[in-house]
Amino acid sequence: MGINVLVLPIICVILEAASGNKLGYADKKRDRPNVIAHRGFSGLYPSHSSIAYEEAIKSGADFIECDLQFTKDEVGVCTHDYWLSATTDISDRPEFGSRKRNLLNFEGEGKKEDWLIWDFTMAEVSRLRLKQDNVHRSKQHDGMFGVSTLQDFINIGKNSDVGLNIETKIPGHYNNLFKKSNQMESVEGYLVDMLTKNQLQKKVVLNSFEPGSLVRMDSLTRLPLYLLTWTEEQLESIICLKEILSGVGIWKNQVLPYYENRTIGANTGLVAKLHKMNLKVQVYTFRNDDTLPFQQMQDPYYELDTFYNLGVDSFFTDFPPTVIRFLDHKQSELQDSS
Repeated sequence: MGINVLVLPIICVILEAASGNKLGYADKKRDRPNVIAHRGFSGLYPSHSSIAYEEAIKSGADFIECDLQFTKDEVGVCTHDYWLSATTDISDRPEFGSRKRNLLNFEGEGKKEDWLIWDFTMAEVSRLRLKQDNVHRSKQHDGMFGVSTLQDFINIGKNSDVGLNIETKIPGHYNNLFKKSNQMESVEGYLVDMLTKNQLQKKVVLNSFEPGSLVRMDSLTRLPLYLLTWTEEQLESIICLKEILSGVGIWKNQVLPYYENRTIGANTGLVAKLHKMNLKVQVYTFRNDDTLPFQQMQDPYYELDTFYNLGVDSFFTDFPPTVIRFLDHKQSELQDSS
């Protein structure tokens, strides 16, 4: 999604007046990069399902991730898309057939006709069953699990040592909806209140593509904040936000450009530049079933090794066991050479 660059000078002014030290990760620093289970173990199970989170934890992931969206009655849920047809069975439910409608796509792709998460109450959403949204992946677990609320996500994390990585999705849109309802103040307030209420004594990292959301969270918490980037505009906003950021989550194509002929360009130096700014670097998203570059022999391990050697601090992945095995191998190599 795009960022309105007109707001960035305002944000810069705000940050000059109000910036404070942020907490780092809750555990001690380590050389081994973190493995962030992107929507859980989403390469094998439906994204954001309880089983995807549980299996990611079993595999040894350092963090599980929730994309925070909201229902009509303002219950926080974990789902990447604000439309429901891709990840749930709503299109098979005739009782909801008449509630499909058009809405401008936030990602600039024209209008999208679908069922929209904020048109449905939590009671209605809870009747839906999740499905795998990637046509090339297993459908074995389709229809078995419901949509996870933010509280469900927190509860799963509470029962293990795993960290929680939470992204505020289209928070500006939701905050506008909240103003109209006069029930809830903000996405950011809701999220911080939920974390406080649950008294989490563990690693928690908060992310957003929207600079304004990070500024609002900075006024509410000392938890680590990460700017997520997809566009050059978002990268340019780092200079305004760096005083409140612990790190940046960058698209891997911003590090090594990927071209249509399945080749990659030269290293942009972005990881090193961010490290010089004392920012941690998360890179997204590593997938075994991606169409990988010819220079990397279409081998996920080769791709992981390339980014590992660039010094990334965390890998977002749909397949946490693959990245964990890779890192175990790297650790073994380091021990053998010492």
